Amino acid sequence: MIRWVLLLLLILPAPTLAETRAVVVFAAVSLRPALEPLARLLPVRTTMAYGATAALARQIEQGAPGDIFIAADTDWMDWAAARRLIEPGTRRDLASNRLVLA
Repeated sequence: MIRWVLLLLLILPAPTLAETRAVVVFAAVSLRPALEPLARLLPVRTTMAYGATAALARQIEQGAPGDIFIAADTDWMDWAAARRLIEPGTRRDLASNRLVLA
């Protein structure tokens, strides 16, 4: 768990850490079980906004204010980057997954 907190701290914009306002995180709803405990451990106030990656990307395109976008779909992250909705140089691929049938 500490590893994920450190990863989130690495992607937080540096000026945000010193600010008193909450950091707004748009995140895929499938990541909620992993992110909720981590958000409580961060040294900044966080406001989590969960939803489908596509819906969140479109909200960001329409001007929804956010500091961090954690997508569950690289195609939508690519889509957001192509539209310059993500600050250049700030994108980090934190994890990946694959479907396994047992």
